[in-house]
Amino acid sequence: MFTCSPQLVQDHRRRYPRYRNDRFNALSAGTKVMRRQFTLEFWRDGSFYVGRLLEVPGVFSQGETLEELRENIQDAYDLMVTQERPPAPAGAQQEPVELDV
Repeated sequence: MFTCSPQLVQDHRRRYPRYRNDRFNALSAGTKVMRRQFTLEFWRDGSFYVGRLLEVPGVFSQGETLEELRENIQDAYDLMVTQERPPAPAGAQQEPVELDV
């Protein structure tokens, strides 16, 4: 499961400002952008809206408003499907792992 916290979203936007802006710049310039409709399931959890994309397991996020949740769920989706991820900290290690599926 991938939960996109507000801090992770802010870090992603700070590290990759052009990535998010390119999508909106392309839309405003009339460039065709691939779009797909998903189902956002959401509910209230205290003062936050929490939601997930039903068609993409593991894409969860939250926001103080529905608009913020929609923006954050877009960022959570972007982080899940793009190869443009923030670099791992120095000294990070990798190893193969086998999982039950």
